[in-house]
Amino acid sequence: MPPQRKLPRQNLGEAAKAFGLSARTIRHDERVGLFPEAAHAESGCRQYADKDVNTLPLHHDA
Repeated sequence: MPPQRKLPRQNLGEAAKAFGLSARTIRHDERVGLFPEAAHAESGCRQYADKDVNTLPLHHDA
């Protein structure tokens, strides 16, 4: 079996900064189901794959 390729990951702060959203907004969106819950690192920090981060601002564009 070939080794699994790890996707590039961003933490909550990096994802928030990249899209001009606050970390609080992203946490809220996860809590109310507007965005799927993020994977967590061993440390407990949220980790977002690039493909996940690209969907973050969609509902904030209006």
